[in-house]
Amino acid sequence: MLSFYRVVSVSEAQVESPFAESILVPVAVLRDDSPQRPVVEVSARPEQPGQPLAARVRIRVPRGPFTAAEFRLLRGIEGGQDLNRMVVVAQGPIAPASEPDGVQEVEFSDTGASPLSPTKTLRPFLRYTWRAQVRAAPAPGGGPPAAWSEPSALVATTFVPQLPPEPVTGLTVQQQATPAQLRFGHENPLLDGGPVGRYVFEVDRQLPGEQLERIKTLHADLPQASGGRGADGLFRVTDTRVVPVGTRYRVCLRDPMGRTSPPAICTLESP
Repeated sequence: MLSFYRVVSVSEAQVESPFAESILVPVAVLRDDSPQRPVVEVSARPEQPGQPLAARVRIRVPRGPFTAAEFRLLRGIEGGQDLNRMVVVAQGPIAPASEPDGVQEVEFSDTGASPLSPTKTLRPFLRYTWRAQVRAAPAPGGGPPAAWSEPSALVATTFVPQLPPEPVTGLTVQQQATPAQLRFGHENPLLDGGPVGRYVFEVDRQLPGEQLERIKTLHADLPQASGGRGADGLFRVTDTRVVPVGTRYRVCLRDPMGRTSPPAICTLESP
C-alpha cells in the first residue's frame, strides 16, 4: 500500500510553516494479506470412447486471516518446480467459504487447453504436473492487485489408456519386380509414448507352408525421412526379399506398456 505524508515544521513560537509548501513524502507499506497456501487435488477421469482425456482439479484454501478472492491454476509436463516454465490454464474468482470449517474450494476440468493453446488436449503416457496460487482482493479504493500466495505443493499424474491400442487400418501389400511393400495407417495421429516408452509396429511374414517370422519392428514416432508416417498418413515397410504369391503378413502395434493391438492381416495375391 502506498501512502503520502506532508512534513510541516513548527517554530519556537509554535507557528507552523505553510502546509501547501511542505514536502510530500511517499511511504510504501508492504501488504501482508496473502491467503493460506492452497492445496491441489487431481483425479484422472475415466477414459470415454471418443472423448478427450480430462483431469478434475480441485483447489482448496484453508481458513486463514485473509480470504482468497482469485485463483490461478498452472500446468506443466514432467517439471513443475519453476512456475515460469508452467502454463496458466485457468484463472478466475473463488467464492467465499460455504462450510463452517472456512475452507474455500473451486473445481476445474482440465482437458489440456489453455488461453495460449485453446485446442490442445492432454495426451496419454505423459506426466503432467499442477500447482495453484491464490490472492486476496485489491486494497479498498482501487489499489493494485494483491500478491499471489505461495504456490501449492506439486501434484502429478500420468494418463494410461484403459485398453490396448487399436489395430492398424488399411493394410495392403504389393509386389512387382522388387520386394513386397506394405502400407498401413492408424487412427491415432500422434503415437508418441513420451518418456514412458514408444509405440512400435511389429511386422511378421509367413511364407506358404512355413511359420511366422518377424521381419521388421518400426517405431511409430519416427520422422518420415527415417521410415515414419508419410504425408498421406500411411506407414510403409519393405520386405527383405521377393516372396511368392500366398505369403501372409501380420502387423500389430505395441504400446509403451507392452500391450499389443489385435493383428491386421493381408495376403499377397496374384497381380
